[in-house]
Amino acid sequence: MAGPLLKMEIMGYRDAKGRLAKRTPALVTARRDMMRDLARSMVSTLRHYAPKRTGEFAAGIGFRTDERGSRTTATFYVRGKHAFLLPILSMGGTRWYEIPKGGRETQLAKGYPLHWIDQSGAHIRAWSVWHPPMIPHPFIPDAIEAMTPQFEYGLAQTARRVAWLA
Repeated sequence: MAGPLLKMEIMGYRDAKGRLAKRTPALVTARRDMMRDLARSMVSTLRHYAPKRTGEFAAGIGFRTDERGSRTTATFYVRGKHAFLLPILSMGGTRWYEIPKGGRETQLAKGYPLHWIDQSGAHIRAWSVWHPPMIPHPFIPDAIEAMTPQFEYGLAQTARRVAWLA
């Protein structure tokens, strides 16, 4: 699993008078439920905007929630065999890089190079190839922008609930 994709956090509540609301079981449940609902929607949105050549990267996006003291946190992550793509897609992409078959000793021991068939049907063999650069993909900012109205609505709805429960 790569590092976290995104993290959302709710810290405490203030009542209608601006004072910190008392931590009641109803408030804790309301905060946890809101965070889980928003996190499920965010996972869905991230999967929608994520690159989908095979769909495995998008399918690996998930979340977990944690509660500690007056904080509820949702952490989004990517798991699975394509999790290594997260820093490449979300940060800065890559430059040209070499994909070697192995060291000279490995090449002599195995005795065969990389092999593929190009578009014209010709068989190509090489001991190493240069992979073209990968550009970063803006799926995280796109998903956050798409979810902003839902975040605002969820927070307003929970704030109303806090005003009634506090």
